Amino acid sequence: MLVVSDTTPVRVLALCGHLELLAQQFGGVIIPVAVRKELAQLPHEKGRSVIQTAIDAGWITVDDSPPSPLGIYLRGNLDPGEAAAIDLACGKKADWLLMDEMAGRKVAARLGLKVTGSLGVLLRAKIEGGIDSLRQEIDRIRSEKEAAIKAQDFEKAAALRGHADARGFRLSKEVTDYLLRHAARDMPSLLALLDALDRYSLANRRAITVPLLRELLKD
Repeated sequence: MLVVSDTTPVRVLALCGHLELLAQQFGGVIIPVAVRKELAQLPHEKGRSVIQTAIDAGWITVDDSPPSPLGIYLRGNLDPGEAAAIDLACGKKADWLLMDEMAGRKVAARLGLKVTGSLGVLLRAKIEGGIDSLRQEIDRIRSEKEAAIKAQDFEKAAALRGHADARGFRLSKEVTDYLLRHAARDMPSLLALLDALDRYSLANRRAITVPLLRELLKD
C-alpha cells in the first residue's frame, strides 16, 4: 500500500504518542520535502525526535521529487506542505493521502484521491483495539491543534510585521491580530491583503488601523 502524508497527521500522531500507527496500519508513509521541512520546525523537541526516529527506521520516507506543474499551481492556493503532498500523491497514484486541513482535502477529493486523516487513523486503531479511548485521543488532538495554531499565528505575525517594515510602514498588533482572525490564513493571501491595505492607506491618506482594514475588507 502506498500512502502519502501531509504535515498535520504526522505531527498530531507524534505529539499524541501514536505515530507508530502509521507503520502498523500502512507499513509506512511517504512525505515530500516540503512536509519534512515543516515537521523540522515543530516547537516540540519530543515530537521532532519521534519523527526523526521513524525516518531513520525507514517507515517514514522523504521523497525529493521536484514539483510538477500541478504542484506549482496548487502552491498558489494551499500551504506548501499540502500542495506538495497532493502533488506527490497524484504523481505516485497513492492508495491514500493523509490530510486534516479541509481546503486541501476538498482539492484532493476533486483530483480523485482517497483521503483520510488523524481521526481516521485513530478510529481504525480504536476498532482494532490499538487505543483505549477515542474521545481521550480526540481531546488530545484538539489541545495540540490549538497550541499549533497559536505557534503558527506567532510566526505569521512576525512575517507580516517584517513585510510591513520592508514596505516602509509599521503594522500594529491590533491590525495584525485582526488580519489573522478575519482574513484567509495562508501566507500568500495575507501578504497580498497587506499590500492592498498599504495601497489603500496611501490612496486615502489615512493611517493603517483596524477601521481602515475593516473598510477595505468590506469593499
